Amino acid sequence: MAAADGEPEQIARLTAQVAALEELLRRRSRELAIVQRHCCARDLQLIARVAAGLPPLPGGPFDSEIWAETCELTEADVAVTLQALWHSVAPPGTDTR
Repeated sequence: MAAADGEPEQIARLTAQVAALEELLRRRSRELAIVQRHCCARDLQLIARVAAGLPPLPGGPFDSEIWAETCELTEADVAVTLQALWHSVAPPGTDTR
C-alpha cells in the first residue's frame, strides 16, 4: 500500500503537536503542585469549584469552617444577619437586596 502524499508530513506535525501538549501538561502539573503546596484546603476547594464552573462556597461569617456555634443567646440584628446569609448563598448575579 503506497503512502498518501503528505502523510509523512502530517504524522510529523501531529507528533510535534503531541510533544508540545505533553510539555504543556508537565508545566501545568508543576504549577498546580506549587499551588497545592501553598494553599489551604479551603482555597483548594474554591479553586477546584471555580475551575469546574461551579459557584464558590459561601464565605465570610457563614463559612462552615469558621462558624462558631453556641447555645448562648446574644443580641443580634436579625434582619442584617439574614440578609448577609441569603447574600452569601445566592447564585452570582442575583439581587438579594
